Amino acid sequence: MRPHAPSSRAYFRIKITAVDASFAILSPVLALFLRDAPVLSDGSFSLYFYWACCAIFSLISFSIFRLEHQGARYFSVDDIFDIVKAVVVAELLAAIALFSFTRLDGIPRSTLFIHSLILAAALIALLSSLNVVPKVITDAVDKKELKRRAKEISESAWAADAVKAAVDAMQAAVTAAIVVSVTAGSAASNS
Repeated sequence: MRPHAPSSRAYFRIKITAVDASFAILSPVLALFLRDAPVLSDGSFSLYFYWACCAIFSLISFSIFRLEHQGARYFSVDDIFDIVKAVVVAELLAAIALFSFTRLDGIPRSTLFIHSLILAAALIALLSSLNVVPKVITDAVDKKELKRRAKEISESAWAADAVKAAVDAMQAAVTAAIVVSVTAGSAASNS
């Protein structure tokens, strides 16, 4: 007989912090920039598809592995393993999708590895720096209030509307690219 899950794990909820979402959205572009990918200059479909796949699969992976680390008091090796597992799953899903649809046309193969290193390093740096705010700002009057405010900022949804708008725009761009390619393909086959 399977043991029951604790009440905190009894149901699945999607809870992604704005900082995590920002890392997921910005890290693919940073990886392309660091690799000096030729796809950045021409702005082709594979650039947008790469960005959308990496960002969406990263966010899905964060939800699956429950990277709810805002306000974590202690930093442990288990937290690092959770981050690494989430990043590896996100990269594998993105690689499968990218190789299936675009064969990484114009994107160097090492970009996926660079992206995973950037994403994992950013998440680990965020987790390790959560309780550092009172130590850095030493002239604050109330350390508890400072820590509470830092936690409030990290938990807030200050970028939720922008993230939703960016995802909606990417979905519209991918849909438009698919419609154009199907229309062009059917027009070419009819003539």
